[in-house]
Amino acid sequence: MPSVDDLDDLDLYPLAFSTAKRKLVEATGRMTLVPDDKSVVLNVEIFENDTDHNSPILLLTHGICASAETKGIQAIVAAARKNRVKVAVIELEGHGYSTSVSGKKMVCGKFERHLDNMLQFVNEIVPALRGEIENTPYYLAGNSFGGLVCLYASDYISKNREDFPSNFQGLAAIAPAVAVNEAQVPSDGAMLGLSFLSFVAPSMTLSVTPMEDPSSYSCPKQTKRNYKGNWPLSTAKMLVDLTTRQVKRDVESGELNLKGTENCLIFGGIVDKVVPIEGVRKFYDSVCPKRKMFVQIGKGHDMLYHKSSADEVVANLFKWILEDEY
Repeated sequence: MPSVDDLDDLDLYPLAFSTAKRKLVEATGRMTLVPDDKSVVLNVEIFENDTDHNSPILLLTHGICASAETKGIQAIVAAARKNRVKVAVIELEGHGYSTSVSGKKMVCGKFERHLDNMLQFVNEIVPALRGEIENTPYYLAGNSFGGLVCLYASDYISKNREDFPSNFQGLAAIAPAVAVNEAQVPSDGAMLGLSFLSFVAPSMTLSVTPMEDPSSYSCPKQTKRNYKGNWPLSTAKMLVDLTTRQVKRDVESGELNLKGTENCLIFGGIVDKVVPIEGVRKFYDSVCPKRKMFVQIGKGHDMLYHKSSADEVVANLFKWILEDEY
């Protein structure tokens, strides 16, 4: 991982997809974000392939454990090139080449940090990509945990538009982590133990936390950006808290309602065993953007990692971005 003290370190790392042996759409540039507390360096990969000043902007992020180098990101940036859409992909704190406060990969203790980073991403990257066109429309999109971050960011931007670049047009959430398979939730006793251990040893990994194997989604295959192994305790606890408590509480209280968001596109997997489609649909029915659409995909949580379902997601995504009446 690059050091917080030396931003130039990132110049030594290859751009996304540039090391692939077969032809892939490569990033055209890189930017860095540093929060006000200077605790981390966040890596942003830019894809401006075949675009111009009039091209819409898509701000994109990945799921937990992943990075800019996945099959899903490649599917989206390849379609963006065909549709002349600019894309910027932020690697979340502790993911890919982005650092974490602990200095260890995939240690994500507070959801609010990811939300703050996403809001900074919007404020800094949109003006940089717009160039001479000051009102180019922009959109957010994210997969799984990234989709949840985008939902909260969209809600915040829509309620505080004066603090963000103009012409924000909405978000797309792909299998967003708004619920959880109840069978995968630890018992109350296990949760108590997890809470304690995650506080005293946030970067510790145990066999009781999910095991991540990125071999099915890493792209190119040899990339080392994606996390492999049991999730750190703090990350596991954050996801459990979000999917079992916080999202439900925020929706019921009206804190998360997407009111004022122009457009919302949500994808749910019919056979998703991680975030059941019933939970995604319930969330969708509970929020009230100006326009919304729900798309069912005949795959599971890994819908972006299978060509047929990824093609379906991507086709709907760019139709949504490019066609006003969609």
